[in-house]
Amino acid sequence: SVTGALTEDLQEQLLAFGGTPAWIDAVSVLADKSNKQSTLELRDIPPALQIPEEYTENLKLQGNTIALTGPLTPGMSKELSDVFPRVRPMSTGSIQGYISQVESLDGGLTPSQINIFTAMLDMNWNADQLIALLDEAGKSLPIKKTACELLAEKQSGVHELETMKPASGPDVVLNEEQQSFLREKVIDPDYNLNNLGVDLKEKGNWIASQESALQKFLGQASTIGARNKLICLSLTNDGGGLSDEQFAFLLAPYRAEHLWNQQVHGLLVMSHEVKYPWSGAYLESGSPFWFAYEYAFKPLTATMFSLLAFYVASAAFRAFRAKNFEAFLLLGTAFIILLGRTFAGEWLSSLVPDYLAALRVENITSFVMTVVNTAGNRAIMIGISLGIVSTSLKILLGVDRTYLGSGED
Repeated sequence: SVTGALTEDLQEQLLAFGGTPAWIDAVSVLADKSNKQSTLELRDIPPALQIPEEYTENLKLQGNTIALTGPLTPGMSKELSDVFPRVRPMSTGSIQGYISQVESLDGGLTPSQINIFTAMLDMNWNADQLIALLDEAGKSLPIKKTACELLAEKQSGVHELETMKPASGPDVVLNEEQQSFLREKVIDPDYNLNNLGVDLKEKGNWIASQESALQKFLGQASTIGARNKLICLSLTNDGGGLSDEQFAFLLAPYRAEHLWNQQVHGLLVMSHEVKYPWSGAYLESGSPFWFAYEYAFKPLTATMFSLLAFYVASAAFRAFRAKNFEAFLLLGTAFIILLGRTFAGEWLSSLVPDYLAALRVENITSFVMTVVNTAGNRAIMIGISLGIVSTSLKILLGVDRTYLGSGED
């Protein structure tokens, strides 16, 4: 087996282990499968798409066609998908300009929608949060002592050992020039935030932990498309609604992102061998597997349980004969429980006034199941527990009868 594409050098090394026809055929089949060529015609390629250098040998983009050699690894898929701009702090003027642009479209915005829009654009992360995070990442943390160091301290006569030793270096925090540069660039829409770490390093002290914290922080921010989708939902739920033109404007980034992710997923599926090709893309709506589940399995299940309901009703009618008071009580309780579990019971009980709410069918059903039924279950469980205890004592004390009798004869 091989992970990724089988290179020519590795193929030659494998062939050097033996020259039997079976071995040569096995290596050849492995090379052919792992170097499978997949091509896909793309639509609306993101402007920021760039093939990383480490993937240029297996992944090539020519015009609107992307060619892949071997399978699309998770790393490749993540790099291809993460090409859309993420949310960043916006100045007050930028926020008002963006809202005015949406308000100028057909439909306008109500004062309540403007307030919601402003709050959602202003709730993103800000420069002060990022500065505090980078200063925290630059602190020198205590170092855990090795087992050899602890053993040496113990042999030297130290009785109370400390597992941690003080930090080896001073804390690294952003200086004033770095902070002002960061505050200026994070609100500049033309500045690429991926270059922020390099530029901060040129203006002062910068360590690897700060770079790691910066990349993690920027990677967790949502994309502009995801933010705009949330804004559309919030403005629609407000009751004012949005026009088709406003929807098209706000959701354009999300639609482009969704279309691109679908194309990347298509390349992923194309470059891997499907284990069960007859099922198709079984997770997608409209696939053969989905069609069989939706229009065959679910109707058959509903039919089976529908017939089972009539069977249970017939069995209950034959079993619950009200020959005495106890049987009548059992039959009446069963009828109330069944009625309380259906919509008809709640609908009939809706006519009961609120001050008699305890007499509604659903409330009576809840009382029977939580109080009366619990009492009966406890009695049964106590009887079972006593039976288990008595049987266990008889076995442990050796007074239980054997399977052939008492054993005295």
